[in-house]
Amino acid sequence: MAPGFVNTPAVNESLDEATRTALAAKHALDRLAEPEEIAELVASWPATPRAS
Repeated sequence: MAPGFVNTPAVNESLDEATRTALAAKHALDRLAEPEEIAELVASWPATPRAS
């Protein structure tokens, strides 16, 4: 997991489409992360051996 922008209402309200597109182009997947993707990573972390 790396720092980046997440496709949230706050991002959509504060950044115009051109800015969101430019930011997405800088991400490894060429898009903004979805909140559900972040939640899944955070929820699964305690089950990993490295979490102990």
